Order: sequence, then C-alpha cells, then structure tokens
Amino acid sequence: MLPQKTRIGLWTASFLTGLVGVINLLSAVTPSLPDRRNWLEPFFPFPVRAGGHFFAAVIGFMLLTLATNLLRRKRIAWLLTVGLLIASIVTHLVKGLDIEESLLSGVLLLQLLVMRKTFTAQSDRPSIAQGIRVLLGALLFTLAYGTAGFYILDGRFEVNQRAINFDWDDAIYQTFAMFFTADNAGLVPKTQFANFFADSIYAVGVVTLGYALFMLLRPVLLRDSASISERNKAQEVVAEYGRTTLARLALLEDKSYYFSASGKSTIAYVPKGRGAIALGDPIGPAEDRKEAILGFQEFCDRNDWYPAFYQTLPDDLEMYSTLGFRVVQIGEEAIVNLKSFTLKGKANQNLRTAINRLTKAGHKVEFYEPPLSLELMRQMKSVSDEWLQ
Repeated sequence: MLPQKTRIGLWTASFLTGLVGVINLLSAVTPSLPDRRNWLEPFFPFPVRAGGHFFAAVIGFMLLTLATNLLRRKRIAWLLTVGLLIASIVTHLVKGLDIEESLLSGVLLLQLLVMRKTFTAQSDRPSIAQGIRVLLGALLFTLAYGTAGFYILDGRFEVNQRAINFDWDDAIYQTFAMFFTADNAGLVPKTQFANFFADSIYAVGVVTLGYALFMLLRPVLLRDSASISERNKAQEVVAEYGRTTLARLALLEDKSYYFSASGKSTIAYVPKGRGAIALGDPIGPAEDRKEAILGFQEFCDRNDWYPAFYQTLPDDLEMYSTLGFRVVQIGEEAIVNLKSFTLKGKANQNLRTAINRLTKAGHKVEFYEPPLSLELMRQMKSVSDEWLQ
C-alpha cells in the first residue's frame, strides 16, 4: 500500500495532466492576444505560430490519454508526459507567448520530476479493449477540438457570404460537416487564423485517429510476451522442477515469466487488466517457493497489478494465506494412479460393464510407445482433422 502522501501526489499529478490537456485544446483554438502576437511576429511568422497551435492540440490529446496511466505509476507514461510538458511549454511560448499556460505546464513538470521515483510500473500488455478506448477518445477529442474552435471563433466564418455566429449545436454540426460534406456545408473562413483552424481539424483528426489505429493494431503486431532467453530459462526450470500437469502449459506463448531472486524458480503469468494471473504454484525447488511468491507480490505491486495464483496445489495453501492471499476453491483435479488402478471390485462394476459393451462392439484400446510410425501418425491425423472440421 502506498503512503497517503504519495497517493495524493499521484491523484494531483493525474488531475493536473488532464487539466493541462484540456487547456492545451482550448488554447490551440484560441487566437493569440494582439499585443503578444505583434511582439512575436518579427521572430515567428504565422506558419510557425500556427504550427504551435496545432502541436498544442496534439500534445493536449496525448496528455489526456496519459493521465490515467500516471495514476497507475506507469514509467513510460511518466517519461512521455515529461517530454510532452517540455514541448508544451515551448509550444505555448512560440504560438502566442502564452505565459500562463506555460507556467501551469512547468508546475506539473516540476511535480513529476520530484516524484520520479514513484513511477516504477511497467506498461500493460497491449489489448484490443485498450485500443478501442483510445479510438473513442480520439473521436471525442477531435469533435471537442472542432466544436470548441467554431464556438470560440464566432464571427470569423461565413456561409453564403453571411457571417455566421456559432452556438454549441451549430458548432457540433459544423464539425461533423467538415468530415462528411464535400463543401464543408458552405463554410468560408474570413481570417487567416480561421482558415488555419479549418484545415487543422483534418490534421488533428488524422493524428489522433492514426494513433488510435496504432493502439488497435498493437496487440496483433506485438504478440510475444517473453524474450527468447526468458523462454529458454523457463524451459530449463520446468524440465527440472515441473511436478504438475500444468507445468508444461507454463511454456505456452501467451505466458510471461517472473524469476525468483535466486533464479531457480519461475512463475508463469498472464497480465489481465489490473491483475497478473499465475498458472499454478511457482515452479522450482520447495525451499525457494516462499521467496518466489513474495518476490512476485513485490513485482506486481511495482507494476500496479493484483497478483493471483490459479490452480495451486493444496500443499502450500497455508503459506498463501499467511502471505495475504485469499483461498477460493473452484474445483478439483482427478488424478488416477495407473500402477494401482484395477477394474476389480464392486465399485468398478459399471465401468467394467461399459468396457465389455465397447469390446463387443469391436472397440479396443492400445498403447503406443514412441517413436511412432508414419502410418500411425497418418491415421491419427485423419481422425484429428475430422474432429477439427
């Protein structure tokens, strides 16, 4: 559990990041103050200042997407936010000598630098759900950018040679019209900044939706969850210490791995939302099991995950409880001792009857030891293909 002071700091940083994002959006669609603009004109011509407005909008969008990740102490989110805030300060000064916006970004930047050691969590694994959330955010941001711009730039556009004053409904309609009508619903900008703003709506839409598309494709492009060296190491541990039917499943491609401090034990897990779900108990020597679980707990805490172990053996349930885990039984695994198993006795009468019925019908069971012949493999493949249709 984080100290209260740290939690307050995280909430403050997250809130300020979102606030700076909104302010960037509004500042991007607001013309610069005349006195400041006149002072900047000899140094930065209009195209440069217009670029500042555009980048202010894009930075605002990025900051809004990063705000919640800062709350979860994501290290990459911290790095990106620090970089974006530096760019935001420069952008505000270039586009209109907006000292107020720059100061707010500077205050947030200072807070994040002071709290830098708090942000230790790794990024979550890419997911389709995450991409969809970003896509919805991109659509809403583009709509908000256009709506706010048309509303603020009231009187700087005309339709059919008549100046138009936008209320909120008109501003929303005009934003949609920019994307879905051939002539922008007859809109004609009257000023240089209005002309820039009308064009910038498309640029903002392309950038934000392009980023959302990338987030949607990330789960497909970045499928591997562990490095080759980690997989090789996990395979060695499983080969030496695997003791359950789940051990081999720990080597499937969807698994990530945590290794104990000694390196002798591994925990195969899958990050899911805010949780890290481990498959079975730690795989490794018994004397290393407790340290592996404790280390995994600390690892999950650093990454803002809730640890969970799925399908553990009953041997160590007491240890899990003492370490703060809650034990929930959801089923049992049936294990048959083949060496002592027999069909004799009254208890297995129904099983004997079923086997006799199958035998009379021409069915039989045969065991094949490897290596298997090509003919047998061909027959099994035929059966497998039929079942998989």
